[in-house]
Amino acid sequence: MNLPAPIIPLLQRLTQEGMTPIIVGGYVRDSLMHQYSKDIDIEVYGCSDIEALKTSLSPFGAPIEVGSSFGVLKLRLNDLHLDLSLPRLESKIAEGHKGFRVDTTVHLNFNEAAQRRDFTINAMGYNTVTHQLLDPYNGVDDLKKGILREVNADHFGDDPLRLYRTMQFAARFKLRISDSLRQICSSMVASGELESLPKERIFEEFKKLLLQAAAPSVGIKLLREFGALRYFEALESMASQQCHSQKNLFEHTLLTLDTMALMRCGDASKDLIMMLSILCHKMPQNGKAFLTKLTNDRKLIEAVTTLVHYNRYPQKMYDARASDANILQLATKVCIADLIHVAKAIDLKCHRQTPQHRFRAGEWLANAAQTLHVYKTPPKPLLQGRDLIAQGLKPSQAFKQILDAAYQAQLQQQFTCKTEAHVWLRHYLHK
Repeated sequence: MNLPAPIIPLLQRLTQEGMTPIIVGGYVRDSLMHQYSKDIDIEVYGCSDIEALKTSLSPFGAPIEVGSSFGVLKLRLNDLHLDLSLPRLESKIAEGHKGFRVDTTVHLNFNEAAQRRDFTINAMGYNTVTHQLLDPYNGVDDLKKGILREVNADHFGDDPLRLYRTMQFAARFKLRISDSLRQICSSMVASGELESLPKERIFEEFKKLLLQAAAPSVGIKLLREFGALRYFEALESMASQQCHSQKNLFEHTLLTLDTMALMRCGDASKDLIMMLSILCHKMPQNGKAFLTKLTNDRKLIEAVTTLVHYNRYPQKMYDARASDANILQLATKVCIADLIHVAKAIDLKCHRQTPQHRFRAGEWLANAAQTLHVYKTPPKPLLQGRDLIAQGLKPSQAFKQILDAAYQAQLQQQFTCKTEAHVWLRHYLHK
């Protein structure tokens, strides 16, 4: 396994001090799949405690300790993000994903420590001293066969969040889940274990699904298969309705979601809004009830529901050859560039086209919006408070009323430049 050059001196220092650093988890899996990752998890064997490890790491920076019941040291090394920890034993003592007792004082070998991992493909390690791949649970074989399998059937369900990890892992890495894992996940739903999960943790798994999977529909379909759609009434309701084309609304949404995945731009925050907009575009109330099940982020919810509300406007405005004034008004409500992107994904799915297909309504609206300089931003007010002061007015509560009226007049194209704006203002003030 090829390791990034910046990490070599750190590994050598730990080895010289009698420790055995083992690369674990996702970095090993990704390397076997010929994918590069900047995130590296390292379990350090032969270290007395977390403070000793912290001291050994000090020449490479100031590690930050996180975790209330066990220590994980986070260290930034050039562009690498390292998580270093001691091997630990986890015991279930209470309900929920936090109900574990963690013990780092026990002496574990790698095989024993790896038993706490979720999937076999995440339970592999790379011994940086002997340069051996460690694979006690046949993760390599499962990876080759395209199977997502649990490490320990008796304890996989101890952490209910793992059901959501299952759906996003299967979609991201194009894996089919084992029969035993399917049964475990269904049992977790039936027992009500998922009800203890905080929405923030669930949303993190949804983000990975929506931002990284080539076909996010795979993950959503798994939730349906497990019976977990009962926690998302809007999705569950869609699965039982029929639309005009005799196709299930649920299937229509998922096909469009996969289309949108092909059109992601690489900006995570923007892509998340786009993907959620597609997921919600057939839901009641523009998907607000569904979104509040996942997040308390009001700005995100507003951005998504606004795009959903206006998603048909590009086609409507194209068909009506809407006026510049209408386009200016639209630009004050929503980012036109983002709106066209979402509308195009819906149009492509409806007409069974590829992303290279021309979306004429979107092209028309984009050209018009660019000409008006409102493609990505709303119109800038031509009149501001200083213009009122220049007319001899003193700042007061009336300023807002005047400027609001001026902006509406600008949107209606009663004036289109600064000179015309001043003429309008003088008439407005003297009428």
